Amino acid sequence: METKAIVTPEEACKRLGGVLVGDKCKIIDFDKATDVILDCMRDIKEKAEVWEEVLWEPSFFTCVDKLKNGVELVPEQVDKLREKVADWVFDAELEPDATVIFFRGKEEIDRALITPFEKPEGFDVKWMRIDPWRGYYDTVAEGWKKVYEDAIMAFTRHAEALRRFEKILKEKFDELGINWAVVISRTSNVLSRGLDIFVSEQDYKSMKKKIEKALTEALKEAGVEEAGWW
Repeated sequence: METKAIVTPEEACKRLGGVLVGDKCKIIDFDKATDVILDCMRDIKEKAEVWEEVLWEPSFFTCVDKLKNGVELVPEQVDKLREKVADWVFDAELEPDATVIFFRGKEEIDRALITPFEKPEGFDVKWMRIDPWRGYYDTVAEGWKKVYEDAIMAFTRHAEALRRFEKILKEKFDELGINWAVVISRTSNVLSRGLDIFVSEQDYKSMKKKIEKALTEALKEAGVEEAGWW
């Protein structure tokens, strides 16, 4: 049986680039603390289910609690650390404009990010402004047919229904053996993400009725419409 190493308060504080002052950890090297927390946040995101919403702020606090290992941090320093992580997140892969997950049947075959600096072939996003403060990314894809669009609002019955929908749809699309993609895109609401489902144009043209039937059945079986938004 593997024994988990015991981390002392001094070690936990040092891991966050700090020194122990009394019973509190004072962060000295904020760059080191930021890097350690970002690594933890990436790990959470990589281990998440495909459609599981991993919002950066909750995962930030999860990682802080995990890494400080019971040691109390100076509150003002937590705020500063949060700001540094937030600045990085919105310019990097933890918060891309969109994430594209490619499937063949129910097997995930690839993931790609859409950012100002990179995008998978054929895919792009356009910022759609609702008002001066709000908006969302609309996804377009050359060579793909958009067959479903929705929004994932975290912590709602609707989000739970969409998770059921995803599992059911995977099985139905696996029976058809089609190539398809899920796009999760960013919005101005930190609790909401856009959801688009695309099918390769070639598969859509040859199996249009079967694909539409699979979508209709999956939505009904998952109870997406009945779930409402809350």
